[in-house]
Amino acid sequence: MNRHLYQFILLLFLLVFTNEVKAQYSLYVGESEYIATPDPPYNGWLENANWTRDSHIAISESSFAGAIIYPSHYFEGTETVTCNYTFGYYVAGRLTAGHLQKTFYITCKRVDGELSETQLNMTVGQKKRLNYYPSYSGYTSYTNKYVTWDSSNEDVVTVDKNGNVEAVGSGRALITFDPIGGPLLFCNVTVEYIEPTSISFKESSVSVVEGKTKTLSYTLEPKGASATVKWKSSNESVVKVSSTGKITGIAEGNATITVTTEKGLSANCTVNVVSAPKSVSLPNSADVVQGYNIQLNPTLTPVNSETTYKWKSDDTTIATVASNGKVTGKNTGTATITVTTENGLTATCKVTVRNAPQGADYRNANIRVKAIKDLVTETLKYIDK
Repeated sequence: MNRHLYQFILLLFLLVFTNEVKAQYSLYVGESEYIATPDPPYNGWLENANWTRDSHIAISESSFAGAIIYPSHYFEGTETVTCNYTFGYYVAGRLTAGHLQKTFYITCKRVDGELSETQLNMTVGQKKRLNYYPSYSGYTSYTNKYVTWDSSNEDVVTVDKNGNVEAVGSGRALITFDPIGGPLLFCNVTVEYIEPTSISFKESSVSVVEGKTKTLSYTLEPKGASATVKWKSSNESVVKVSSTGKITGIAEGNATITVTTEKGLSANCTVNVVSAPKSVSLPNSADVVQGYNIQLNPTLTPVNSETTYKWKSDDTTIATVASNGKVTGKNTGTATITVTTENGLTATCKVTVRNAPQGADYRNANIRVKAIKDLVTETLKYIDK
């Protein structure tokens, strides 16, 4: 057999054999394993390696030599980590580049456990604590750090990151605990039913911009009461309302939104739909003393319109502007402040920062303010005595 052909067949066998041998690891969540890049076949040498992994596997460190991997969340079945590596080798005295892929198969060791309660019956305002008891004594600090608690209905019951449960309204909810290192665990919570005696909106009237949305909220009395409600708009050509109380401005005008319980209790809210701004304006110019602030307030046309604003200074070394339009003089000079509405309208104000009059330097002012605060504090202490 030709020597070159023999070498080629041998190399092909080594490549196939390397790919077919399965490397398997079984790890707890957070438990790490160093995986070395496979040795190149045919006395080759590594040149580069690239590591990829499935969604529940994390790689903390990687290089052409290997990678440190660990399961970041419990999973069923098998996930993989793949190493794509390149290497150099000689065939018949000629330098050749090789490319190979090796897949490592990872299974996750399951940590079984249980909650202190799987069924809770509570009254409104009552608080209880759920505890998790893992079966594995080596349950790691990694998993304990990332566990999560969730309530299916926070209008009925809330749960914090430590498993503290509070009943806030009548009804039923499911508490879900993700231990990270094992399957999800559940606790069913039933909070005694309290029938409402009244319903009211938190605001008797609201406005919404044409084409925009807001969500209305209502209050039931007594505290902790619950009810199934229906929503209705008196004029859907002006404003529409969803089954969750989200209103959408359709056209300028007024309409009444009504919320009604299954027992017939109802409340009304007047909605005024206004047009988006047609223009926005600021004062042409303004002065501010270095180290002090001034407030810029945009004016909209029409005046009853609504929008959010974005602010910008063209020279922050001279003056800065906060998200609420408060301008701070940094150094003497002139800067242009620009405000932009949600629908892209703009207005500008030229702000001149001037030197503070003698004795009115902001540092002196701060000292005087602190002195006054200290005096008031000491006076109050004396009065208390």
